[in-house]
Amino acid sequence: MVLANRCHRQNMKTSIINGSEVSRLSVAIHISHTPYEGISTLKVSKRTPDPLTFDEYQAFIANLSKQHSLLWIVAIHTGLRHGELCALAWEDVDLLNGEIHVSRNLTRKGLFVPPKTDAGIRTITLLQPALDALKKQFELTGHLPQHEIVYHHREHGKTEMQVIRPVFVPSSRSTRKVGYYSKNSISYGWKNGLRRAGVRNRHPYQSRHTYACWSLSAGANPSFIATQMGHEDSRMVYEVYAKWIGDMDKDQVAIINKRILANMPPPRPQGDLKLKKIL
Repeated sequence: MVLANRCHRQNMKTSIINGSEVSRLSVAIHISHTPYEGISTLKVSKRTPDPLTFDEYQAFIANLSKQHSLLWIVAIHTGLRHGELCALAWEDVDLLNGEIHVSRNLTRKGLFVPPKTDAGIRTITLLQPALDALKKQFELTGHLPQHEIVYHHREHGKTEMQVIRPVFVPSSRSTRKVGYYSKNSISYGWKNGLRRAGVRNRHPYQSRHTYACWSLSAGANPSFIATQMGHEDSRMVYEVYAKWIGDMDKDQVAIINKRILANMPPPRPQGDLKLKKIL
């Protein structure tokens, strides 16, 4: 706890503090039990959704290079985590059926690992803008040579070699020679694009929030959105996007009325029927 307090005073990230505490206590081999048993890790504040507006989105995309514009169209219209976006390979993409299969994530340290959670291993049904962008991207990188990578399983020390053809590849002018983007690289592209477009700066993770907020505003089911984004269930969607769900609820009566009326048989014709007097 002393270390945690000292780290907080130095404004270190919560995730770094948690990792440091666990690593430090794990080496205490003379203790007969796990010393951090029953101790909760420090809570991480949830980032408030601050989605792009449609006008901001259009200005942002218009101020990017061709490949960067395609990358961010895919990101914003799929809700992919940025590590999943960097690790996306053409072997994971089904352009014919409009799907991508997420099974890989790239960490900030450059390691290929499974997605953040088991629910993160998923199949995403592509929205039309994302599908169109991937078809254009295939013309750029779909026939490039494959790369051999080391995939680190969740089990400690278990790895395997995989051969993949990354979807998004740095240009030949890039200083990166590994054949795929890092999370830092695409974050820089986000900030640079917003600046050139004159759009207020936001954390790059807002691309994921933009997908969720736009989908909710369009009337999508929260459970469907949760599955698409790799959440265990819809609880996270309800917690994080309560405002957008509340706004969506206001339209539900009109939507229900419209659908019910569309499926109802036409009313019986009204004639000059006289009611018989019941004696």
